[in-house]
Amino acid sequence: MITDKVSVRKHIDEIRLNHDDWELYSTAPGVDSIAGILNEKFMHCVNNEMTRAETRQIMANLLRKYSYAGADDSEPHWVLEDLLNYVYGDEK
Repeated sequence: MITDKVSVRKHIDEIRLNHDDWELYSTAPGVDSIAGILNEKFMHCVNNEMTRAETRQIMANLLRKYSYAGADDSEPHWVLEDLLNYVYGDEK
């Protein structure tokens, strides 16, 4: 199979999602900083060649940490899934 003979490295140069993009509560303290933290962690996972499952788990833990800002609601998880699909391809 050809995919066994081709190595692709995924890399993110920049993520600029804000708290609205992540669908965090706009009234929660530090939501822009939280959005930046989520962006940085996602970029770190991808750029350190973590698998989709590893990235999802790390990000889910981080979303739980910021649940007071709405990060553990379904909408931010959907944003995460969109990012995972964009970077790793749609799950089959």
